[in-house]
Amino acid sequence: MMDAKTLPEVVAVLECPLCGGDLARDDFRCTAPCCQSHFRSLLGIPDLRVPQEAAIEYEKDWALARSLAGLYPRASFRNLLEHLWQSRVRQEIVTKEFADTRINQIERTRLKHTHDLAATGWLADLVPRDARDRVLDLGCGPGAFLLAASRHFGSAAGIDISMAWLVICRKQLETEGIPVLLVCACAERLPFRRDTFDLVMSFDTLEHVADRDRMVGEAHRVVRPRGTVVCTTPNRFSLSAEPHYRVWGVGLLPRGWMSSYVRWRTGQEYRFTYLLSVFDIRRLFARHFVAGCRVVVPELWGEEIEHFPLIKRAAARFYNRVIRLRLFRAALTIVAPFFRIVATKDAPGH
Repeated sequence: MMDAKTLPEVVAVLECPLCGGDLARDDFRCTAPCCQSHFRSLLGIPDLRVPQEAAIEYEKDWALARSLAGLYPRASFRNLLEHLWQSRVRQEIVTKEFADTRINQIERTRLKHTHDLAATGWLADLVPRDARDRVLDLGCGPGAFLLAASRHFGSAAGIDISMAWLVICRKQLETEGIPVLLVCACAERLPFRRDTFDLVMSFDTLEHVADRDRMVGEAHRVVRPRGTVVCTTPNRFSLSAEPHYRVWGVGLLPRGWMSSYVRWRTGQEYRFTYLLSVFDIRRLFARHFVAGCRVVVPELWGEEIEHFPLIKRAAARFYNRVIRLRLFRAALTIVAPFFRIVATKDAPGH
């Protein structure tokens, strides 16, 4: 596995998230005289997060990342994944059943992204084959998309706000011998130069950031002219249960009531989860992309459906049949489970 210091062709596009200055390749220090910030790193992964509201506490995440780094030399990807989820179970953040489900989902996701990027997959036509130089996975987590994308793009980079997830991601990529630049950073303050990537991907991250407008603006800044930004995100008005807390009806409530309702139903705090409707999405992207965006209602992935309970599995298959009918597709856009958002950056002068 190559880290940030051994990927010079990609590291050259890094910049200080505070001032936009150059970063020294040996110690991730900003060389701008007015800044000179020095950023820490772990296993060669720079921590370029900036102080801001975030879904995680940086120092708690750093401590967990260090514990994972201590296990790293002798642990497998699965070992590190289990260690992270066991820590969440011990803190009563999630149940053991939920943790086991997520681990199994994570291991299946690689296959899904391989299908997405295959010649017949939905991502295949978004970026022409002669314009597949650099790809950024914004919120890369354990790295399933990076594994697949590395075989289709000249170079790949992944960021996540969690250093713990990046340690796990590094292990998976290292095991496969795949060179990817990993950076711990905020989606709202991307440490990359303007017009760097041909494709910026974001899977289920948009709803968790503190400043969605800034995140979309940053994605627009770092993608190249005629490049593509793609996001997936759950639908606020979905008829299915809220995907993070498994509670029905959350999105139908006024936003001011959601937190109290989730706390009443689950005992958990509903923080840093801001589900968007199709109308919210179109307004958000129109502020940064001249042509706005295309909101797509996709089918549910067949492989994942096979792991649903019986009634949910039947409902999901029925939904997939209905969504194929053009007559129903527009109406179902309002209440679909999730969206794919596709936006293209205009060429200069447009």
